[in-house]
Amino acid sequence: MAINLQKGQRIDIGLTKMTIGLGWDPNEGTGYDFDLDASAIMIDNQRKLVSEDYFVFYNNLNSPDGALTHTGDDPSGKNSDGDDDEAIMIDLEKVDQRVEEILFVVTIEDFERRRQNFGQVRNSYIRIVDQNNNQ
Repeated sequence: MAINLQKGQRIDIGLTKMTIGLGWDPNEGTGYDFDLDASAIMIDNQRKLVSEDYFVFYNNLNSPDGALTHTGDDPSGKNSDGDDDEAIMIDLEKVDQRVEEILFVVTIEDFERRRQNFGQVRNSYIRIVDQNNNQ
């Protein structure tokens, strides 16, 4: 079931084990590959990062509490064979008690130098998948 969220909208999806998947089509034209990156920021009740180790991305693949695992960087969108290009696996039952929110962020690596923006990326998406049934 697809849900389109509005900016600032919150929903309860009722899952404890899920995967945040990110995908996009490779740049087939001239110019640089699109290098989209998935990241997760685990913040406390003051809306501050719990510690640097709770910023999960391609250079820090695991949160210290074992709740988040990043599957690694896909620098071009060419490695997925139809699956997600990057993913972060989540187990909410393991989240450190200091964490109030987990922010999921997508960025484009080196976007300024490459003069890239999300409007140029074809078929990009971010999705939530239930790990119990892969839906």
